[in-house]
Amino acid sequence: MTAARLLAIAVVALPLPAAAQEAVSLEAPRPVRAQLNRLTHADPGVRAEAAAELGKDDKNAPFLRLERLAVVTEPHRAAVRAALDPIEARIRARTRERLKDWAKERRLDLLGHALADGPEADVPVVVDRVLAIQHEIHAAAWPDTPLFAKGVGFIPARSLADLAPRPGSPPFPAVHPTPGDDPAPDGLEFAGRRVFVAPAPRFEAIGLVAGAHGCVRRARPPIDPGLFRAVLLANGPVSLEGTRRALVVADGDVTISGPADLWRTVIVANGSVTATGERRQAMDYVRVYAAGSIDLPDALPGSDCAFRAGGRVKLESATKPDFAEGVKGMPFGIRFVTPEEFGFRVAPAAGGLTVAAVEAWSPLARYDVRPGDVIARVGFDGMPTADALRRALRRGLFDESAVFHVVRGGERLTRVVYLDGLPRRP
Repeated sequence: MTAARLLAIAVVALPLPAAAQEAVSLEAPRPVRAQLNRLTHADPGVRAEAAAELGKDDKNAPFLRLERLAVVTEPHRAAVRAALDPIEARIRARTRERLKDWAKERRLDLLGHALADGPEADVPVVVDRVLAIQHEIHAAAWPDTPLFAKGVGFIPARSLADLAPRPGSPPFPAVHPTPGDDPAPDGLEFAGRRVFVAPAPRFEAIGLVAGAHGCVRRARPPIDPGLFRAVLLANGPVSLEGTRRALVVADGDVTISGPADLWRTVIVANGSVTATGERRQAMDYVRVYAAGSIDLPDALPGSDCAFRAGGRVKLESATKPDFAEGVKGMPFGIRFVTPEEFGFRVAPAAGGLTVAAVEAWSPLARYDVRPGDVIARVGFDGMPTADALRRALRRGLFDESAVFHVVRGGERLTRVVYLDGLPRRP
C-alpha cells in the first residue's frame, strides 16, 4: 500500500473537529449588564442610548427577555422593549426565510408553531404553504381524487364568538378547549390560539387550526360534527369528532371522540391514535400513522384504509384491514423536532433529564452543555419531560436561542444555546 493511500485512510478516519466552545451563562457579561442597568436610569436620554446599544447585538436577546420579566416601571418596560424590538424584528425576518425551507421539508410542526405564535403578517404565506402540502399528501394517498380548489381566502379568528355564522352564511366549524384547558373567564377564548376558517360550497367549511390541545367540531346540526375539508395542525395532543377530506398532524396523541365517520382523511400522530366514542365509526379511504399505538376497537374500516404504527395496532373488525406494526418514521416526509436533530440524546433522571450524549457538531457542544449534565428546565418552563424538551427546542428555533438550566456535579448552571435554524449534521 502506498504512502499516499495510507495518508488518505488516516485523514478519513479522523473525527470531525468540535466547534470552539463558548460557555454563555444567563448572567449577562459585564458590559451587557452595565447597559441593562442603564435601562432603569432616571434620564430618558441615558435609557435611549442603552437601548440603542443593546439592540445592535442579536445575542443580547436572552438577557433582554429575562430583563423583561423583571420590569417594575413603565419607563423601564419601554426601554427594554426599545432594545428588544429591533432584535426580534431581525429574528423574524430570518425565520421567514427559514420557513421556505421548512415548507419544502414538510415540517408541519414548525409551520404550525409559526401560525400559532408568529406575527399576523406571516399568516397568509404560511397558510398557503400548509395548503400546498395538504394537496401533495392527498394526491400521494389518492391520486385519482381532487381535494378542493386552490385560492381559498382565510379569516383569522381568536374566539368562538368570531366563528359564529352570519345570517345566510354556511356554518363554520367551532373550536373549543378540550378538558384540562384553561379558557378565559368568558369561556370564548381558545387559549389565545388562532383559528382560520372560510366558507366552501355545499355548506362545508375549510379550516386550519394551529396550537395545542384543540378540538374541532361542527357548529350546529343538521350537519354531522367533524372536520370538513380541512387541515388541523396541533403541537400537542388533539381531540376531534370525525373528519372528511382532512389532514390531521399532531405532535402528540390523537383522540377521535365524536360520533362522526372518517372519510378520505390522513392522520399523522407523533403519539397514539385512540377512539373514545360510544358509536362505531365507519372509515373509508383513511390513512392512520402513529409513532405509538393505534387503538380503534369500534372502528369499521371499509374501502382502502391503511394503518401504520410504531407500536401495536388494535382493530376489532370483521374485515381484514391493511395494517403494520413496528413501523419506524413518519410518512410523506413529515418529521417532528427531536433532540437528535440538535445532536444530543437524553435519558430520564431524578430532577429532570440527563444528557446522555452530545455530538461534536451539536450547538449544545459549542455552548458547553455536556454529557452527564442534568437538564432541570429549559427556558422558564418547569422540570422537563421528553415532550416538553422537544417543544422547548422548537420554540428555541423561533427565538434563535434556548436557555438550559443544568445541574453539573451538584452545581446549578445556566447555558444559553444560540440557534441558527435547524442544525445540519455534517
